[in-house]
This record gives sequence, structure tokens and C-alpha cells, in this order.
Amino acid sequence: MSFTMRVDGLEEAQRRLAKLDLSRLLQTIAMAVGELIREKLATYPPRRSGPVPWVSERQRRFYYGMRRRAGLPLAYTRQSDPMSQRLGPSWTVARTGSHGAVVATKVTYAPYVQSAERQQPMHRQTGWVTDVEAVDAVARSGDIGRVAREAIENALR
Repeated sequence: MSFTMRVDGLEEAQRRLAKLDLSRLLQTIAMAVGELIREKLATYPPRRSGPVPWVSERQRRFYYGMRRRAGLPLAYTRQSDPMSQRLGPSWTVARTGSHGAVVATKVTYAPYVQSAERQQPMHRQTGWVTDVEAVDAVARSGDIGRVAREAIENALR
């Protein structure tokens, strides 16, 4: 018994694949995934009220002393406070190497707000997402596969 199969368009697919710039494709995918992570990090948690869970009395005194010395009101106001460096909008995605991306911010206090290793209890309680949580959420979402598929389809057109 013999079996014959005909595949139409195979030559066209091979021609398109041969023209594919793999480095550019990987860079496109990396930047798109970086943007998904940036979106998670840039999202402000809902406002919460209640006492601040200071790590120590020393931390609490330092914070209020610093505000007093700067001539600021003791209460912090999100995004409009003179001490705010506007963490959410500061997150950016940049190319690294020939096919990578990095998500970063220049905000000096970002590690205490969003780093899994250094996040302070007050920021955990108010709902700030950490860097590790943002990456995990994107990985679990299935969006990486969707982004890669779309980039490949666009590159083959």
C-alpha cells in the first residue's frame, strides 16, 4: 500500500522563512513582552487607608523627620507630593543586545516599593506589585505565546 500527500505552498513558506530576520523577530518579541511587564509594574494599586505598617519606630521617625526638614506636609499625597518621583509612569522598556529587552526605572525609591527582595511592608499592604509578581503574571497569562505568534505571523507577511 502506498500513500501520497501533496502540500501546497511549501515552497512559498520556505522562501518566506529564509528571508526571516530572526534577530529582529526576537527583539520584537522581547520588547513586546517587556511592555506587558511594564504595564503590570506601572499600575498604581487602589488607594487604601489605615495605619502604616512601619518596620520600626526608627523608620517612622526618619520618614516624618525627613518630611519636616524638607518643609513638606506630614501626609503623603500620591503623584502630587513634592517628594514623589512618579513611580508608575517612570517604568520604561529598552533594548538590550541584539535580541533582548530590559524593564527599568530611575526612581530612587523603586526597590523599596516594587522589588521582591526589598519591598517594605507598607507597600506590600497597599498592594504594590513586585518585579517578580509582574513577570510571573505575564508568564501565566498566555500573552507571551500570543505576542510571539503575532510577531511571527507579521514577519512572514
